Amino acid sequence: MLGNTVPLVLVDLPPRIEFDSAPEEQMPTKIVPAHNGPLRIEGDFEILDPQGKPFGLGGRTSISLCRCGHSAIKPFCDGTHKKINFDSPIEARDLPPPTPKI
Repeated sequence: MLGNTVPLVLVDLPPRIEFDSAPEEQMPTKIVPAHNGPLRIEGDFEILDPQGKPFGLGGRTSISLCRCGHSAIKPFCDGTHKKINFDSPIEARDLPPPTPKI
């Protein structure tokens, strides 16, 4: 035996806890109007009623909103635009600057 030795004692340590300091990444919101169809919303979003109460979206990260005005589940699309032959082609364009509020 060499010099003074200390017996080795093994102990169970609690599991290591790691903290993620990076903020949770959110998917950017994208809105795509369909030719003759709904507005498709994808990403991180919420939809509120006029009183500010959120709709329960059941965890969905994409949803379609009615543009034809005939859906039975407004503001959501139920496909009625196909039955009524809704005609509203879409093409991207630049909007004029907003009018200053006085």
